[in-house]
Amino acid sequence: ISLAMCDIDYFKSVNDKYGHQAGDKVLHFLGVFLRNSLRDGDIVARYGGEEFLVLLKGASKNIAYKIMERIRREISKKEISIGSKKIKVSISVGLSSFPENGHNLKDLVLSSDISLYKAKNNGRNQVILA
Repeated sequence: ISLAMCDIDYFKSVNDKYGHQAGDKVLHFLGVFLRNSLRDGDIVARYGGEEFLVLLKGASKNIAYKIMERIRREISKKEISIGSKKIKVSISVGLSSFPENGHNLKDLVLSSDISLYKAKNNGRNQVILA
């Protein structure tokens, strides 16, 4: 099993520039996009603010990486309509797997969170493995 933590890059600037309703639209877009892009049995859930957790059942770290990298690339190509404007967003992703990176959900979340911060610090719009 693998766990991905996804964060919308520069989400605060979306809220600041376009308003919170626009931010809500971006959150909705990402939630639906993730749900529609995953395999049957995978789970996506909002995890605070602009973060989402994705539980990839039966996926090794390498398979999970390929899935999340494909999703990351596709999201960065999409445009979201905000009134008369179209904006692009990207996501950063931290990825961990059981049992390599932890033996319980708490450990996997922590490993994914650390990897997410590495993705953010390394320039964003990327998937980093724990």
